[in-house]
Amino acid sequence: MPSQPIDFKYKQIMDCVHGVIGLSELETRIINEVEIFSRLRNIKQLGLAHFVFPSADYSRFSHSLGVCHITGKILETLRNNGAKISDKEIQMYRLAGLLHDIGHYPFSHATEHALKDNYTNRRLIKDKGTSDPVNESKEEASKSPYTHERLGKEILERDEKLKELIGTYGKGIKVSDIHEIFNKTKELRFTKVVSSDLDADRIDYLLRTSYHTGLPYGNVDIDYIVGQMRIDKNNLICLTSKAMRSADHMFLGRFFDYQQVPFNKTVVALEWLLKDIITELVNSEKIDGTRDTIEKMIENKAWANFDDSYVIERVKQLESETTNEVIKQKCQAILHRIPPKLVAISESIERLGEDEEKSKEEFGNKLQLINDKLNNWSSEFKIDKSLWHVWKRQLRLTADGSRKPLASHELNRKDLVRIQTSDGGSEPIVDMRNSLMHTISNYGFFSLRIYVIVPQDRPELRDLISERIKKDLPYIIK
Repeated sequence: MPSQPIDFKYKQIMDCVHGVIGLSELETRIINEVEIFSRLRNIKQLGLAHFVFPSADYSRFSHSLGVCHITGKILETLRNNGAKISDKEIQMYRLAGLLHDIGHYPFSHATEHALKDNYTNRRLIKDKGTSDPVNESKEEASKSPYTHERLGKEILERDEKLKELIGTYGKGIKVSDIHEIFNKTKELRFTKVVSSDLDADRIDYLLRTSYHTGLPYGNVDIDYIVGQMRIDKNNLICLTSKAMRSADHMFLGRFFDYQQVPFNKTVVALEWLLKDIITELVNSEKIDGTRDTIEKMIENKAWANFDDSYVIERVKQLESETTNEVIKQKCQAILHRIPPKLVAISESIERLGEDEEKSKEEFGNKLQLINDKLNNWSSEFKIDKSLWHVWKRQLRLTADGSRKPLASHELNRKDLVRIQTSDGGSEPIVDMRNSLMHTISNYGFFSLRIYVIVPQDRPELRDLISERIKKDLPYIIK
């Protein structure tokens, strides 16, 4: 007996980016009844970007709804174009899109990186002086922080309400089916719809960020791109050749979006401070991100309140209690939007360059030259070294380049956007000689910047520091 079709318009809501979004009964119940999912309303997708772009304060909740919607839209298109896809499969992948961010920490990557660095540093101190690798004990493993993807798995397996809803309304879908998709622990048929170089996550991010920042770079032609998706003869998702220009445009849009939003000079500066402050909160035990604690928080529902406002309250508490003037200054910078000053950009580094070993070696050498001078600058201007920051970034436009040998990058290249060929197969867009990505994929963005928290009563120091850096490193800094 055939299973009953799933009504993906059981509930309809309005969204500023996609218009009407339809939801199944299971999706609706998760949104309304699962506290740990509702928590995403209070976690900003873009961290502190709203300090620069005032409307860019949208949540991971709205983004998750968008990813669910686009995932369903892609699979419906593939089914309409001949692919055999059941309603149950569509529901399973839509759930993976809806729940893919459920494991994000407050302020997302800033907290995740702070927890990881804190744990790594503790291990390095503990293991200092040993030459052999140290086997991680069960006790040490319990203190190792989860990645947000891995934490998503823990939530799916530990939250009783979520498991109950999936078991009751999921038409036989298991929680393991869902986390295997966004953790990519199994090679499933449509995993790349949720996680790849052109996936529902990236598409919604670009569209939503463009809408909320007012910037045009992520305004990709989603309807055309999705409408041109197909399954090739090897069962791989691809785009028709007509959509190649739209794919090129999407990659460029993503590159410019990163330049303008996450890599904005003020956003970068504030995110650095936030990570430093969260590290201090972890060190002072005002935040506990160890595995055993997080697992208990999931089970007793405390995780539902572990959001951005939870961290901000502890930043306020730290600012009022600390006697460390450096920490106090950093807290005030976040609480009152007093960003560090950008005092130097490397002219020879902040550029597009061939993403090869030579470029990476040059990048590393220049970073070392800057780091070698930091102590001198700190002493000369009497600004504590911890108030200086060298921001470094290397970014590729695609997961792989056209000049890399296929055999050694097989897994990466499967995630690339593919273009349908005349024989019914498909090739990665970076291998298509008439695509822009064929050339640009071999380049990376390299950047080095120097930031300083300048005393508010001595604003003239910014220019003096900039001049000193130019004088000391004339061939690196503009």
